[in-house]
Amino acid sequence: MLQSVQVFNLRNIERLTLSNLQKNNLITGDNGAGKTSILEAIHILVTGKSFRTNQIARVIQDTAQEVVVSGLVSPDTKLGVARNRKADFRIRINDNNENKLSNLATYMPIRHITPDSFLMLTTGSKLRRQYLDFSVFHVKHEFAIHWKTYQRQLKQRNALLKQSSSYSELIPWDEQMIITIEKINRMRENVFAEIITYLQSNQLTFLPQYEVQYSLKTGLSSDDLKQAYEDSYVADKRYGYSTLGPHKADIEVTIAGHEAHTIVSRGELKMLIVSMVLAQTDWLNDKQMDCCLLIDDLTSELDSDKQRQLLNKVLDKAGLQTFISSINIPDYFTKTNKTNVAMFHVEHGKLL
Repeated sequence: MLQSVQVFNLRNIERLTLSNLQKNNLITGDNGAGKTSILEAIHILVTGKSFRTNQIARVIQDTAQEVVVSGLVSPDTKLGVARNRKADFRIRINDNNENKLSNLATYMPIRHITPDSFLMLTTGSKLRRQYLDFSVFHVKHEFAIHWKTYQRQLKQRNALLKQSSSYSELIPWDEQMIITIEKINRMRENVFAEIITYLQSNQLTFLPQYEVQYSLKTGLSSDDLKQAYEDSYVADKRYGYSTLGPHKADIEVTIAGHEAHTIVSRGELKMLIVSMVLAQTDWLNDKQMDCCLLIDDLTSELDSDKQRQLLNKVLDKAGLQTFISSINIPDYFTKTNKTNVAMFHVEHGKLL
């Protein structure tokens, strides 16, 4: 569990320290005060990346050269991350230099729910694939190695496609790539088979009026991978890239055969996202992993009843530390008199 966080040069925050963090932490303040920036800093500390942008330079204050975040995850675990405008990074774990961002993620799986989270169900497969791979990464540590191998093999295959005159020229490459694909598919399928129970359970809690179906698509047209790649050669050659493979995998989320987001209301869509994120943290908790959950702008798309339903689920959940941002203190906190919540108020990038 995070015990303290220090932030330097992040958006409108020049310097800020959060100390005496609790299991649940509420951050209030006006729009633009720096609430979301604090959540963003925590995400950078644990992953090295922002959940708001892929361009880290946008996070750094105009007058600074780098953003720096450090913190105590436990009394004997200190993390530190610095990233500059070129996206270079420096990582310190217990005063030792590290050279991989992924080394940070092993200390505390972190998930976030934001006003933009609906994009996971309304856009292409990328975000849903990342959702699944987050789970796979944390329990199948060899997954990252196989995924990097596949990315390299895919790049080589795409280059060969443009030069080839017949599929026979790709067969030796495809045979090697298929070995990697089978490993990736097996890990994804095993994890999905476990997590689907949590998906269904949480959906019944948060959206019982619907029967939601979840199905894993591997990104391949057939279980016979060699035949699938041979059959796709003409199309692949025409497009200039591989149209099949794990990079096209998806979790389809449907209601009565239709994409879920076309059936539910905007508020219901938010609750469906909530149910999926909490299914993931529940599953990781059962794997003996403590998690961190960032909830940005609690009231966005959620009425008081839905806020209460969400907070009832997460505030007393063992193994889950929460950071929640809201303009005002929600009624739930004043009515329930929760004692396991630390409250912070931010104005103009400073704590008051």
